Amino acid sequence: MRCTLFRLFSLPGALCLGVLTAGDAAAVDFNWNVDGPADWNVGTNWDPEGPPTEDGNGDNGREFAYVNNGGTAEITDVIPDVADIFVGAGADTSGTLNQSAGNTFVANDSWMFVGQDGGTGTYNLSGGTQGKARLYVGRGAGGVGELNLSGSGVVGGDLLVAGVDGGVATVNVTGGGSANTTGNIELHNATVTITDDALMKSGNEVWFGNGGGNTTTANMDSGTVEANTWIAIGRDSSTGTVNLSGSAVVRKIAVDDGNPENISNSEQSFIVIGGLGSGGSGTLNVQDNATVWSDTGMVLNETAGQAGIVNQSGGTVTLHDYASTNAVFGDSLEMDPNGHGLGEYHLSGGVLNAETVDVGGGLFDMTGGTLSATNFIGDLTQGGGTISPGDSPGTMTVTGNYSLDSGDLFMEIEGTMAGTEYDQLIVTGDVSLAGELTLAGAYVPSASDAFILIDNQGANAVSGAFTGLAEGATVTFNGIDLTLSYMGGDGNDVVLSGPVPEPTTLALLAGLGLAGVASRRRR
Repeated sequence: MRCTLFRLFSLPGALCLGVLTAGDAAAVDFNWNVDGPADWNVGTNWDPEGPPTEDGNGDNGREFAYVNNGGTAEITDVIPDVADIFVGAGADTSGTLNQSAGNTFVANDSWMFVGQDGGTGTYNLSGGTQGKARLYVGRGAGGVGELNLSGSGVVGGDLLVAGVDGGVATVNVTGGGSANTTGNIELHNATVTITDDALMKSGNEVWFGNGGGNTTTANMDSGTVEANTWIAIGRDSSTGTVNLSGSAVVRKIAVDDGNPENISNSEQSFIVIGGLGSGGSGTLNVQDNATVWSDTGMVLNETAGQAGIVNQSGGTVTLHDYASTNAVFGDSLEMDPNGHGLGEYHLSGGVLNAETVDVGGGLFDMTGGTLSATNFIGDLTQGGGTISPGDSPGTMTVTGNYSLDSGDLFMEIEGTMAGTEYDQLIVTGDVSLAGELTLAGAYVPSASDAFILIDNQGANAVSGAFTGLAEGATVTFNGIDLTLSYMGGDGNDVVLSGPVPEPTTLALLAGLGLAGVASRRRR
């Protein structure tokens, strides 16, 4: 007897609810009957004799193919179109499918299952295309699935789903292999490895961890993960961890829909670490030369009860402000925007480029690395590393207190206009200094120049001083001696002033001026 609800009750002969038709009764399931490895296209390797095809006895192509006997089937060329393919489906079953060429075809919105409902399945795709609308790896209670994607192998279709509904998955994308789907890539409960310039790209969302109790860990030392809408780490009460090293890249792209009056989903979705549900967490670790890029920012701890953490010890993280229909969001980096106290960014190395950093109810912990930002909302305590305001040069506004406990404030001087020709730090609260001042640039100052390096808009005087630079200290820049004051500007700004002419020079200039007057009078 044939069941039309097979995807819900996925084992042959399982209890099904629904009306069976004569077409259902005539449908055929093809079962792999040799140990192999052996050729998928050899008919005698199947029971009944195949290969499986939509042109066989059945209801308009709804024949299913099963590799359940512990054997190994191999696809090395184009195969006939067939409906769903199962590799290790059902309790105590197992199977392996090796594909080095060809295409598994879509066939009436058909799917592929690797490790389903207590079965163990392995899919080694080194060439050709997985063309089913959906690929499930490790699905259903006790399902254990493994996907090894390499070489010229491509997972296409709409969805790639791993470790869902009680299943567990291992996903290895190596050696140039690529998963390139039009819809989601959902890694619910999985161990993931991405290396050797492999690609994992979604036309919609990528999830690392989803659903209560699920855990996903992804290790990347090269290759790229890219999504057009959301990249979620630790989603919906799960635990997700992504470790980036080497030259790995994670990239969130905003796709412009061409309508300036409309904000598309892609234009307002972001990288979220710890989002939806409660009780889960997301962690992103960035080191070496890894890259994280988001056209539409990053949010740590989007919802109550979730924890979002970034540990950056190397690499480059670049985040941009964006337009959002939700007033809570829109800044480049938001830590705990709803005030739950569970969003943390730890910067100990590498470079963080962000137009706006909003600490919210979270924590920004800086002990090293470089922070380059235009706006920082919250108190900024620098325990090491380098603060480099804005663009090059640019302005950085700290809406809160600024404490330079260690590390350096890096300021570029290429002219006399604050924010466009030289760097400026604007602080609305208190200013405390104990670290280094570093100057760079090609501009050669003149006597009338003054550079307001820190515009202290708070009411209090600057506390402390740059290391080795007391009030009135001389700072030599491009061969010119400048004077540093912590009481400049409107009385509490940090200002570098151009050289004051020596008294003898002033006297000489005055004398020359008088001589000129006398000369004109004699004429």
